[in-house]
Amino acid sequence: MLPDPISPVHSSAADSVDTPPAGSAQPQPGAPSRLSPDRKLSGVLAGLPAAIKRSANAAYAAGAAGIAHGSMVARKTTTPIGKSRFPSVQAFSEAAFTKYQSLVDEGYARAERALQRGRLQIPHGVSTNTVLGQLTDDYARTGMKDWLADEGIGEGLGKLIQVNRQMHDPSGSSAYRIPDIRIPGAKQIYDATLARKSWTWPQIRGFHRFSSGSVVTIVRPSQLGGSYSIIPR
Repeated sequence: MLPDPISPVHSSAADSVDTPPAGSAQPQPGAPSRLSPDRKLSGVLAGLPAAIKRSANAAYAAGAAGIAHGSMVARKTTTPIGKSRFPSVQAFSEAAFTKYQSLVDEGYARAERALQRGRLQIPHGVSTNTVLGQLTDDYARTGMKDWLADEGIGEGLGKLIQVNRQMHDPSGSSAYRIPDIRIPGAKQIYDATLARKSWTWPQIRGFHRFSSGSVVTIVRPSQLGGSYSIIPR
């Protein structure tokens, strides 16, 4: 997004300490002042008591130092994230999604192979898809935590990323949701499932509302059609 244009601020001649004497050359609009900040300050302080001059000069120096420090702090906020040195939270979020998608694909493929080879026990009254989904979730969650540990990125409440953590209703009710992956700084939630889910599901609406508007992406195995984000209605 382009920044809004900045309108010039005009001051009256009575407010200016640099008004040139009559007959002198007038500066062109937009041209830089010929007086440096230090010389401007000297002009303003002329005739004032020495104690006030010293105080004003000290304040001016402190202000300049503060500006320099502020610039340094601003640069520090762009520190790369993790061992892979992701340049921003958004870049990290995109990499986290890519990693999670690959883990979901791998987990589902492993669960299917176990089923086909007869190594998967399906409890009575439980659907095959439910068991496959649970195994896929477990595999992807464990793999995601291992990836974060390898990257040196902390996980948990108040951290950059949260894996399988409770997210409470901000209105103060006892309701909560547990998304698989939440990255608050990027306003993204990634939730793995084998089923197709939509905005009509209370779980999805809760994800969106309890996170103050995060985008909810359903992470389905690529073998079943892949992932998609849900648009609130």
